[in-house]
Amino acid sequence: MTTAFCKIYFIILLILFNLKLNSQNPIFDYLKSSNSKTENVIDSIINFYNTSRLHKPFISRLSLRTETDEFKLNRQEYSLRAQTNSISYNNYQNKINKLEQEEWQIKKKILYTSQLYKKYKVVTKLLGVLLLKNAQDQYIKSIEKQLDILNYKSGIVSNINFEKHLDLNLKLLNAKNEFNDLSNKQSILQNDSLLNHNLDLLFNKLISNEDILKVTNQLEIANFNNSLYLNELNKQQLEYKQEIREATKKLDYLQIHYHDDPSNLVNQKLTVGAGFRIPMMRSNQKIKDEYEIKRLNLSLEQLQENDDAELKLVELKNQLYQLIASYDNLVENQRFILKKFNPDTLASSELSDPVFIAEIRQELAKINIDQIAIRNDIIQLYIQIIYISKTLYNNPDRYYLEYPFIEF
Repeated sequence: MTTAFCKIYFIILLILFNLKLNSQNPIFDYLKSSNSKTENVIDSIINFYNTSRLHKPFISRLSLRTETDEFKLNRQEYSLRAQTNSISYNNYQNKINKLEQEEWQIKKKILYTSQLYKKYKVVTKLLGVLLLKNAQDQYIKSIEKQLDILNYKSGIVSNINFEKHLDLNLKLLNAKNEFNDLSNKQSILQNDSLLNHNLDLLFNKLISNEDILKVTNQLEIANFNNSLYLNELNKQQLEYKQEIREATKKLDYLQIHYHDDPSNLVNQKLTVGAGFRIPMMRSNQKIKDEYEIKRLNLSLEQLQENDDAELKLVELKNQLYQLIASYDNLVENQRFILKKFNPDTLASSELSDPVFIAEIRQELAKINIDQIAIRNDIIQLYIQIIYISKTLYNNPDRYYLEYPFIEF
């Protein structure tokens, strides 16, 4: 009983500890922070469609027209009404309003995703600069150590290698300039993002190359549900065109036929009736055309975006594979040097050469800088893939710099 209680207590503490760590992650607050006033503008537009653009009946008075004994329409107009019953101005105006609301909701989500992607880029650049600064600092120390050894030997022996001194001093100068440039970049990125916290604890949590490959290999373009637009549209378009074609012929027939004898009272009323039905029918046809054009345009835009994104995703994945291969080559080079010329092992030998050991440490520090530079490129390319594949669009509340992903 005591053992089970201790296990449960330990699990609760572990969960609370993880929650505390997540709440203390400054990147979470930065990614969740308000983006811009543009979202408020889009919200106001959506509210406009929800409130101001309520449908107004199109000559609603005509829809109340009834048949009496003295005004009887022939079977042709009854048939015409039955055929055009589904073409309602109010119905399609409401559909257009809903479609425009949906379009603005999509634009709002695209805007939010785009701004979130920009924040991820700032975060990855900042983390990359901090990692490079640490590696550059180690590289500077390795050069300074090598110079100290040469200066010490120069005081003992008479033959001074001026060329070696000059080469090391130039390397040291360039390394310090690079370090200063990285410090300036860090200041700019921190001012832009207001991330002035200590981010060193996050370095070990960054998603690994193996997990990046695991995630990206499973990614495909998230298709929109086009059945709402295309499948229904393809079926209705032919029916609609045939329906309008037949209805227009009958309307033309009615109008011409009942103008033949204006003196006839019944024909006059039928002429007025058909005359009212014709513009109303044409207006209904226009509003249905407008709705289907909007629906088709929105669907085609989404399909085109998917096609472009698929091509871009293939290109980015190929770049990612090449970068990871280059990174792996550097890792192998580093392992080879450590296996053959481990500085710690050489330093413990009585016949060790301090100059050679310092050169090995310098070479390892240089390889470490190259590794981190490529690793930064991999992380930034990975975030771009997450954005292009619509993964960030569909799940914006995930934190993609750690794996498994956690929710904000």
